[in-house]
Amino acid sequence: MMFCLLLLLILPCIILSVSAADYDTKLPSYVPYSGGAFFEVFDENLGTVTCVFPIDFQNNTFGFNSAGTDVYNLTNSTLNGYVVTTNGTVYTARASRLSYVEYRTSATTSYYTALSPKKGTMKASNINFITDNPDLYNDSYFNRDNFIMVLLVILCICEAANVLLSLFRRGHKY
Repeated sequence: MMFCLLLLLILPCIILSVSAADYDTKLPSYVPYSGGAFFEVFDENLGTVTCVFPIDFQNNTFGFNSAGTDVYNLTNSTLNGYVVTTNGTVYTARASRLSYVEYRTSATTSYYTALSPKKGTMKASNINFITDNPDLYNDSYFNRDNFIMVLLVILCICEAANVLLSLFRRGHKY
């Protein structure tokens, strides 16, 4: 019985320590939109920014480059959206197919600047990222169900062990 309780206390700590990032899924207050597929990162040029795209692109659209630093559009089309800075400045953005996010600082130019986020600075996102690296999954959407399932399996195993132990302690009374 004591072993099962100890296992229930230690195992969730181990699972949580190796699980993916748990991004905040609320759109930051400085963004002048009420929804969409978004991620908030620290860009080397603009500071903290939020990239917002149509909600249609929340799933099966974005992933990462091999270094895990740049967010990539993994679809077969160019996506249009916005990059919003913390002071409320809104820039037109695009993510060409199989490429990273770029933003345009002026409506009168066709020149786009690549978003260059620092690794590990993603704070918020409601996007279900496509990636093979478990550290980059959005835990808010991916690992929570797995974690609950693991806990349920552990509880069932512990309960079965308790039943077997209680049967063995009572002995056979035939």
